[in-house]
Amino acid sequence: MSFIRILVSEIPPPGRALELTPEQAHHLFRVRRKGGGEMVIIQTPEGRRALAEIQSDDPHDRFLVCKELLKDVKGVMPIELYPALLPDSAFAFLLQKSTEVGVKKITPVITEYTVAKVGDAEKKLARWQKICDEAACQCGGVPAVVEPPLRFGEVLEKVKCPLRVLADGSGALLKELEGDFGSAALMIGPEGGHSAREMEEAAEAGWLKVAFHPFIMRAETAAPVCAALLQQKFGEF
Repeated sequence: MSFIRILVSEIPPPGRALELTPEQAHHLFRVRRKGGGEMVIIQTPEGRRALAEIQSDDPHDRFLVCKELLKDVKGVMPIELYPALLPDSAFAFLLQKSTEVGVKKITPVITEYTVAKVGDAEKKLARWQKICDEAACQCGGVPAVVEPPLRFGEVLEKVKCPLRVLADGSGALLKELEGDFGSAALMIGPEGGHSAREMEEAAEAGWLKVAFHPFIMRAETAAPVCAALLQQKFGEF
């Protein structure tokens, strides 16, 4: 049986009630047409889960009752994704699909060839996080945390993951990489890729150029595909 998943800040003990937000209640009662006695899964951003029962048919009664704790969401290899900022629709696709494959954190990057604009950063960040939250509810995973945009040089200075990969078709083949890494950082360029200067600076900072696929993928496709391939190579699936 498939259950609707609702993202909550914390899981109450079994038998205790939890109040939904007006937006969550609208989605549950008006959009999904659920009612009293039906079950849903509630989940925290950290992956704790429980089965909960809708208290009433009244959409103004926004309470669920926690019935049973479930196993936590199984984690995958933690990946920090650093994709070049893309136009809105393409970046929304990237956020959604990267969350679906279990990316831990997503930080947009302003590169030399980036053409998309951040605009209202606070508003954009809230919208991006909402996309990841909704994607996690759909797939049953944990939402990626979206961080404020960084410039390319700032990424090189700040990121310290044991495996730092810049996706590029001219790099070493993924199958040639060896090692035991607990986490990874993955950088994806804009349409047209990173500039020669950026790739040189990344190499000097310890980033490895890696070719993931024989074909050239669009940036919004490359991000989730390369993340999933890294997890398959170094993770548990």
